[in-house]
Amino acid sequence: MSVTRDKTDWALFAGLSFLWASAYALTREAVHTLPVELILPGRLTLGAIILISAAKLSGAKFPPLRDLKRWGTMVAMGMTGMAAPFYFITTAQQTVDSSLAALYVSATPIFVVIGAHFLFREERITPAIAA
Repeated sequence: MSVTRDKTDWALFAGLSFLWASAYALTREAVHTLPVELILPGRLTLGAIILISAAKLSGAKFPPLRDLKRWGTMVAMGMTGMAAPFYFITTAQQTVDSSLAALYVSATPIFVVIGAHFLFREERITPAIAA
């Protein structure tokens, strides 16, 4: 299957790459002047505003507030997938260069694949899956 990319696709990719990479450099600068306890909520709040706006613009619906199971799942995923890692990354960047922090984070998918292999029977790494 052949996919062609136009200039808009490449511009969006470049913009996303810039935003992703600049987060580490900006965090590195921020930890020199602001406490981690202030950087983390600011970063998460800004991200939430952007994502909620995008969801609203796309017509996505949130579950009703009475659906505690779904909201609890989303909160747990947010804490383990965003808040905790951002806290550790921001704290580490007080002593680690931003480029090294970016490399550490980029290794996350490798560790997720390895962890899934051992934690979930249906996610075993096999020659058929690896190909």
